[in-house]
Amino acid sequence: MKRRSNPFLLLSLAGVLVLALQLALPLLASGRTRTDADALGAAEAAYDLGVELSARDDDGAQARFLESADEFARAAGDEPSAALLYNRANALLRAGRVGEAIAEYRAAQARAPLDRRIAGNLAEARRKVTRPIAVPEPRALDRAADAWSFLGERTRLVLAVVLLWTAVALLMLRRAPMRAAAAGNAPIRASLALAALLAATVAADIARRTARDDAVVREPSMLRKGNGEGFEPVLGEELPEGTECRVLESRPGWLEIELGDGSTRGWLREGDLVRVR
Repeated sequence: MKRRSNPFLLLSLAGVLVLALQLALPLLASGRTRTDADALGAAEAAYDLGVELSARDDDGAQARFLESADEFARAAGDEPSAALLYNRANALLRAGRVGEAIAEYRAAQARAPLDRRIAGNLAEARRKVTRPIAVPEPRALDRAADAWSFLGERTRLVLAVVLLWTAVALLMLRRAPMRAAAAGNAPIRASLALAALLAATVAADIARRTARDDAVVREPSMLRKGNGEGFEPVLGEELPEGTECRVLESRPGWLEIELGDGSTRGWLREGDLVRVR
């Protein structure tokens, strides 16, 4: 008797394969080609020189740290890793760019939530904010990411692809005409389910970053009641550099933000904010 195909298994295989390929191709390609080795070497050399100059030439050291930050950005390209973001944040912090450093530390932390070095340096950068304001609470998806972030994105993606092809191999084995003893569908279903789960966590991580609305004040700025210099200030003084917020709305040249207390809103010039990538 001819064995009938299981439509659930075939559809699941097709769905997980498409998802895995959609995630894998850009992510793996970025890991292979987008890190500029020359820029990385220049970034590290400039940082080391900044450290050397910091004991005797503050202006020279700051210039080298800013150069290092620019080279780290060039090395990272469009798909920066947690390590490159962390290194760039360190350079920005040494250069005195507290707001930009906080934004880069937070971007690094989004990719490696359990990294203690990132958390420690982010805390140090936040202590440099002259008038701290409450930090926005993490989103539910950000909190959930802690459950799977002990494995990196690429590791989870590779495991998903391996499990997917394991399921394909098991399915082909089941259909082999000379097979004497059939293993049930359970191993195939388990491989598919785990592959889909791992792929879903990678998709969730990408969605967290692409939909991110977090921002940090780049330099002291006056929060206003509307999108223009003519509107009255919301607060009696400027927001300090390093203030963390969420972007609610965008209009030409201006962004409406909400501070961490959840009740204070207002408008800032777009150039006064750096978005968390």
